[in-house]
Amino acid sequence: MEKKVVFPDYNNSLVNLSSSILKAFDVAPVETTLDRVDELLSKDYKNIVLLLLDGMGISTMEKLLDKEGAFRSHLLFPYSSVFPATTVAATTSVLSALSPLSHCWLGWDNYYPDLNENVTVFLNRVQGTERIAASFRVAEHYTPYKSIISLINENGGKAFYSSPFVTPYPRTLDAVLERIGFLCKKEGRKLIYAY
Repeated sequence: MEKKVVFPDYNNSLVNLSSSILKAFDVAPVETTLDRVDELLSKDYKNIVLLLLDGMGISTMEKLLDKEGAFRSHLLFPYSSVFPATTVAATTSVLSALSPLSHCWLGWDNYYPDLNENVTVFLNRVQGTERIAASFRVAEHYTPYKSIISLINENGGKAFYSSPFVTPYPRTLDAVLERIGFLCKKEGRKLIYAY
């Protein structure tokens, strides 16, 4: 079987999707935007929900999901992830509108020379242990970025999280979806980032 090599397309990627969202909230996009997303978001939707499903790439969708199901039947167009296509790199790219080369959150565990430790970035623990790596959030300290949530809120818009990693820490998909429903009922146009 011939293997297909796929490279990220940084003109049609997660980074560009996030830049389109910034543009929709009158925040200067970090990278080029996606014309089809710009057109869609130019409509006066009250709620824009960005639901990030870890590992839900186009090849997974085509292999495992029914063509008539909700995800595939509503697919407007595919776009690429980033490289490396790790959870940490891709999630951070969505949240920052930056490529991994720019935000430097490359994988679940990253080495920080000042600490001489590999740190599990999302958990802020020394790799393979329960020990907290530092009294501060290591990745945020050494490789900070401003999230699209912060950028939108600082620019007078409204943006919220629904994620197990952000207060109020919904721990199940049902809880994440319940929070989305709660946030959608709030007044005004808003972005809801859900993981």
